[in-house]
Amino acid sequence: FYDDLERLRDAFAAIGLGGLLIMAVLSLLVTRLIARPIHALATSARRIGEGDLATPIDAPRRIDELRVLGLAIEQMRSALEARERELQLMLGGIAHEVRNPLGGIELFSGLLHEELEAGDERRAYVEKIQKELGHLAKLVEEFLDYAREREPELADVELHEIFLELAQIEGPDAKARGVTIALAAEAEAVVRADASLLRRALLNL
Repeated sequence: FYDDLERLRDAFAAIGLGGLLIMAVLSLLVTRLIARPIHALATSARRIGEGDLATPIDAPRRIDELRVLGLAIEQMRSALEARERELQLMLGGIAHEVRNPLGGIELFSGLLHEELEAGDERRAYVEKIQKELGHLAKLVEEFLDYAREREPELADVELHEIFLELAQIEGPDAKARGVTIALAAEAEAVVRADASLLRRALLNL
């Protein structure tokens, strides 16, 4: 009787070991056939979310459902890339159209500035107009840079100077809306940035 129990125990042990081996093999197959393609698709989706629209998506070939998902992500990437190019072309065209009348305004404001005497308060108004025209010209260049995918030009930037300039620009509009813009005491805060892009970002905020 005990011999039969021992043989039965050995048989169950063999079956258990065989089952564990089969489970290990199946887990490896699942990892290779499903988990890896899903991880690759997730990585591709994350890359698209970070702005990389140029790298094509390699759709899985073995599992139909994952292949359909991969092809859908690739179609989305292609559509976003095409839309990005259209947006760049549109902004480039708008920038070129704005640049021409902007140049004429700069020319006539310069002539008006020369005709006004140094003590005339209207001369200060013209100078403010010229300053804002300079900002508009930079904005047009930024649109063109975006269309050309320009890399930021990093340099040491004094934050207080940018804050002071923005406060002067936005001060009248803020006052009209009942908002007071106050700057803290001047501090020597220097950051490494593209001054034009940083100024535009802060102005938008």
